[in-house]
Amino acid sequence: MNQDGGKSDVSVERRAIERVQDDIPAIYVNKDGDEVECKIIDFSLMGACVQFQAPVDLSEVIKLRLPKLGLEYDAELRWKNGLKAGVLFLDGRATKK
Repeated sequence: MNQDGGKSDVSVERRAIERVQDDIPAIYVNKDGDEVECKIIDFSLMGACVQFQAPVDLSEVIKLRLPKLGLEYDAELRWKNGLKAGVLFLDGRATKK
């Protein structure tokens, strides 16, 4: 609420684990091994928000590869909205590649 007793226009997003905003080049790998370049626009220890340059058919279980960091995550698709998708890291840990 604001000082006048009305509702505030500002919304506060609350998450159990803090997310970090960034632009990290990544590769989405579907269950058939097809690869699509994308970028991670925010991430946490539990998951990430991924943005694509064009519409993509997304598998429910994927690998998310971060070549510059030498990491790869097994992940599950949680949501999709336009060119963005949210994934949950399955074991919470990356594999070194």
